[in-house]
Amino acid sequence: MWNVAILSLIPGLVLAGHPVKSVRGAHLGDEPPAGLRMTLSATTERIPLPRARGPIVLSFDALSRRIRLVPSKKDSVAALAAQVIKHAGVLCPQIAVKGAAVEMRCRSARIEVQITPQGKDTYLDINELRGLPWRAGPDAAPSFFYDPWRAGLGQSCPGKSPAVRAECELRDGDQLAAAIQLRAALETTARQFACVRLGDLAVATGDPITAAGWYRRAGAFGPFGRIADMRLCELDGRCLQSTEQVLHTFDAAGLPEPLRAESLLRGARAEAYAGRLPSAMHIIAKEVHAKGVSSVCREGGELLCRRILLEAMRGAQAAFAPLLAGAKRDENPATPQGGTRGPPLEQDERAYLEELLETYLAIPSWEKGPFAVEMVQSAAPLAARLGAPAFAGNLLASLAPEVPDAQLGEHLLLAAQAFIGGKDWARAQLVAVYAQSRLGNKGAPTGKGGAGNVWQSPGWKAVFRALAWHAQQDDVSSADRAAIEAELTATRGELASARETLDKAKNVLKAAHDTRSSRARTATGQGDPVSTSADKAPAQAKAAAPVAKNVEAQE
Repeated sequence: MWNVAILSLIPGLVLAGHPVKSVRGAHLGDEPPAGLRMTLSATTERIPLPRARGPIVLSFDALSRRIRLVPSKKDSVAALAAQVIKHAGVLCPQIAVKGAAVEMRCRSARIEVQITPQGKDTYLDINELRGLPWRAGPDAAPSFFYDPWRAGLGQSCPGKSPAVRAECELRDGDQLAAAIQLRAALETTARQFACVRLGDLAVATGDPITAAGWYRRAGAFGPFGRIADMRLCELDGRCLQSTEQVLHTFDAAGLPEPLRAESLLRGARAEAYAGRLPSAMHIIAKEVHAKGVSSVCREGGELLCRRILLEAMRGAQAAFAPLLAGAKRDENPATPQGGTRGPPLEQDERAYLEELLETYLAIPSWEKGPFAVEMVQSAAPLAARLGAPAFAGNLLASLAPEVPDAQLGEHLLLAAQAFIGGKDWARAQLVAVYAQSRLGNKGAPTGKGGAGNVWQSPGWKAVFRALAWHAQQDDVSSADRAAIEAELTATRGELASARETLDKAKNVLKAAHDTRSSRARTATGQGDPVSTSADKAPAQAKAAAPVAKNVEAQE
């Protein structure tokens, strides 16, 4: 690796200190290009971490804007969380303890994170980038093999020219041999290609500044000049302010394959990391619809397609979740969340959800591979929102064998809820039976230390109530159910009439009571003589008493 760094980076460093001249008509050995001053980070935060007895493991997913810190078993996750909360700034303000880890949610997807030791202290450094993440890993840019014949380099592997040999060595993973051939290609007509690939090697070895020097040296004309300009945009972020700028910079029109496919996917990546996931998905979906998923989501781009699709589906689900939370539930009070009915979809919203599902189902192995479980759990609510809850249940049930036991209870709960929402009671019952056979009567352990039981969760309790209610409904024939409902209606009418009679009797008794009180006051000289009509009250009360007694007995 160090040999690769020396061969690919030192020329870039030499180029970085001199004035630049036009690429056209000049050999690279004449005069090196200009030095390049570039600040990759827009904002930086440093969070001091507590001194620990063991290492703190860092992982982060920039696209989902999530940082995860896991202390050793010897150290306290609560102490780590308290320290992070105390010193966190505006870049990643949402902090929570999830299991044995501390999770931070950031405001931007354009971040890079690292743990930096300094003496006896350790710091978490968070950089919000001007451009896009460039380090190797899941957030790195996709890389395609530039087939020499299709890319305009001529010949085929292993090739005879330095440029072709270099690309073939890169495909085979031999970066040292590729760097040697690229140095030789600088003196040929393929010098633009050589500059682009030397810049790519510089990024791979952790030196984006030198990489930018190589991209600048490629110029801005021709296919590889356009590719170099896209690479510069990814580093300095000058084209990320709007969708129009991204589409203009990553315009793939006229580019040969696979430069065209890579440019489209890198444009979608730029939109996704800029926070415009619907636009990113539209770029991918349009290409998939026109030329098939293998035209863009292949080689180094397959994983990126899955990640963008997953985040887009999660974002769409989060957008309509508040609508479902406030929607009216099914007429059956036992129906769980799967039976919730949301408000009608707007035309644009429906078109976007359909675009997401069509792209998801176009992936050849959507039920396998990276993020398969996460994607189906995000796709199912979209299908239910589009009015196909039973289809959502089928999606979830089909992946049940791939789900780890620790997550199976929640996964099958989603499937059961979807089937109940679609009134597919038979499949809902099958899912519940399958869950009990896989997890046992006590359910899989949930929560820290194995405490808890999935069958005691509110979701599963609602599912079992709904299944029991439906079973009771099936035990009664439709004719008997109609007769019972008619009898209940008549009984309700009789009870209402009895309540009215009771209220009248109570009024009569109250009048009699008032009359007796008035007579007592008159006899003692404390009130006025009682009227003649009041003299009849005791007799009325005596007649009403049996009526009241009978009404109370009926109730």
